[in-house]
Amino acid sequence: MDQGWEHEERAANRAGAGAERAGEVLLEELLARVYTDADAAAAFAADPQGEARRAGLPESVVIRLARIDQVGLALATRSFARKRAHKAAHAAPGRAWSWLRQRLSGGR
Repeated sequence: MDQGWEHEERAANRAGAGAERAGEVLLEELLARVYTDADAAAAFAADPQGEARRAGLPESVVIRLARIDQVGLALATRSFARKRAHKAAHAAPGRAWSWLRQRLSGGR
């Protein structure tokens, strides 16, 4: 077997895997924006393929995103927003506040 050909095939496989991973990262970034930004969510709901193309996703992913479950996506977006709001409202006070509260209550 020609070793040069094998080397080229391995390099092509690595490049393909790298491109696939890059596409996954771009998809994750797009969905993170959709989940956290109301304007991005509205734009994506109106034109998922256009937003996917603008995000630089491969055409194979763009085509699949046309069939995304919009209701499920909206539910997830609202759920994540509620969780973020709850976490922010119930965030543990900083060390300075803990120290001050302890001193004011007579604790050491």
